[in-house]
Formats: sequence, structure tokens, C-alpha cells
Amino acid sequence: MSKSSLSDFESGKSILRFDKLDAALELMHIEVSEFEYFFNNYHSDYFVEICDEIEDANYMQDTVKLKAINSEAGKYDNEQGN
Repeated sequence: MSKSSLSDFESGKSILRFDKLDAALELMHIEVSEFEYFFNNYHSDYFVEICDEIEDANYMQDTVKLKAINSEAGKYDNEQGN
């Protein structure tokens, strides 16, 4: 990857194909998930957060929380038109 391509990407003038982005992150020892977290202003993706909540509630066998997560996810789907 050329310096100008990287510079254009960093300044928001262009995008990189995923394979090039992945290769650049690998060279810097940065995982894609870490880059995504940074890119989203240090907020996890909605689906990652939901999966974490499901995992915690399942571990604790908290069926009330699991039902609440299911209800919330259904509302999200409806808002998104899915």
C-alpha cells in the first residue's frame, strides 16, 4: 500500500478494500475489532453489546434479562425495518 493511499484513507478522502485494511492492521498488530471500536468513537457495535449481554445473562441463568434483551432486539429490528 502506498503512503498516499494510507494518507487519503486517514484523512477520509478514500476507503480501503477490506483485504488492504486487514493487512495494514496486521502489520501494526491491531485486531479488526479493536480498530472498529476506535472507529466507532470507543463504542461497541450494537450487536456485540447485545451478544455480551446475552452471554452474561445466560451464564447467570437470568431468564428475565434474556426476555428483556429479546424484546429490545425485536424493537430494534422493527425500527430498522427488518
